[in-house]
Amino acid sequence: MADGMVVELAEPNSIKIRPGRIRDDLGDLQELIDSIAKRGLLHPLVLDDEGFLVAGFRRYLALRFLKYEFIPITRKSNLSEIDRVAIEIEENTRRKQFTWQEESKGKERLHALMVAANGPAVPRSKSSTGWTIEDTAKMLGESKGKVVEDLKLAKYADHGVVSQRTSRIEAIRTVKRMEEIETMTAVSAALQALQVGAVGDVDVPDLTPGVPKPKQSPQATFGLGRVVHADCVHEMEDHLLGDSIDLILTDPPFGIGIDQARWEGVSIQHTYTDPDQAAIQATLNLMLKQAYRVLRNGRFMFMFCPPEFTGEWRSLMTAQGFNVMPRPLIWYKLRGSLTDFYTQFAPAYETFLCAWKGDTRRPLSKPTADVFVYARPIERWHKLERAPGVLNDLIEATTAPGETILDPFAGGGSTLAASARLLRRYIGIEQDAISWARCVQRLTLLESGQDDLARNDPEGKSDTERDTAPPVDGV
Repeated sequence: MADGMVVELAEPNSIKIRPGRIRDDLGDLQELIDSIAKRGLLHPLVLDDEGFLVAGFRRYLALRFLKYEFIPITRKSNLSEIDRVAIEIEENTRRKQFTWQEESKGKERLHALMVAANGPAVPRSKSSTGWTIEDTAKMLGESKGKVVEDLKLAKYADHGVVSQRTSRIEAIRTVKRMEEIETMTAVSAALQALQVGAVGDVDVPDLTPGVPKPKQSPQATFGLGRVVHADCVHEMEDHLLGDSIDLILTDPPFGIGIDQARWEGVSIQHTYTDPDQAAIQATLNLMLKQAYRVLRNGRFMFMFCPPEFTGEWRSLMTAQGFNVMPRPLIWYKLRGSLTDFYTQFAPAYETFLCAWKGDTRRPLSKPTADVFVYARPIERWHKLERAPGVLNDLIEATTAPGETILDPFAGGGSTLAASARLLRRYIGIEQDAISWARCVQRLTLLESGQDDLARNDPEGKSDTERDTAPPVDGV
């Protein structure tokens, strides 16, 4: 056998420790002690030809704690100081940990072997002697919860989406999200079986012979909802049932080409002309008529609105039958938006109207103030995207999981994404092809378990730096 590969037995007191070793942090030594006590020493210590320890200091301390009379060792001869340092570094840096896939599959295999050897446990039986997940957890010295997660991960280790996750935490989040979507999809299917058009669909009957039925617009369907590429007024009129929507949360275009449903050319500095507002009000009137029809009694509608037109837009809503709060709700954005800050005050808030259908409102599920304080998001999907916190608060306060949310002007899909994350079903309508494609891309990412929200400031600033920056931003 080659030199250095022969395993010897050495007395603990004969092993010498050279001063100046690199390792100072011993980590969780008790875990190593427990492992050696259960399964013995898997790798012998390495000594030089003078009896000094070269590699295995933590194992040495664990064996001394366990009072081993003899310690398995191998020897390395003719080592220079460079060799000793290099070996210590290599031993502590070159070891490759299991991937989460390997670890979860390994635990699944171990658990299956122990169940086969000891028999399965009888559920809810106090006298059962079969093997349980708790037994596997004790055997591995881990919590039952972690083992349960690993056994679940093992079932998804080869899944096309889950297997791409680089960390165990990301994989667990993805699996949980997939299970939630599967559950809500099953609930939706069951509801649809009990009630035609449970999520607002309606098969338009052929009431007039010779007149074609409305065509179904292009749409993308997901586990919790759909995004339709269509004019919102026609889509709502032709394909949504009355009293089928639990919340309408939308952000209509404020001006310039509302029929295109585009925000990119709209600025806070835009001067609204009478023809612009006439076109906007005409479209909003048609949309609000359908919104009132499809909304359930007592349910809410929130509509973002330019501060200078809250009075006019409130009148449009009341004319269609809505009850509207006298004061608009406020989203305070912490910083002012871009403007001519030498002559203008930088706008740091936005307004939106709160309305409901019927004489009585559905009680809020939690106390909610009328001012929502959230920093502007780092826009990724839409230039004027609303803060997720505002949307989340509105959705959580006024709906329950499984209920249906409608956004007639879906834009970049922020309302739909918030609905999906909170396990609400959703219907989005967007007329502009580019914006509709963005919605589809965003919801596809979200449904596959990926984060749809931007994480990094384009300027590389941290959240703290952004919050303490001057009160005017240039986004």
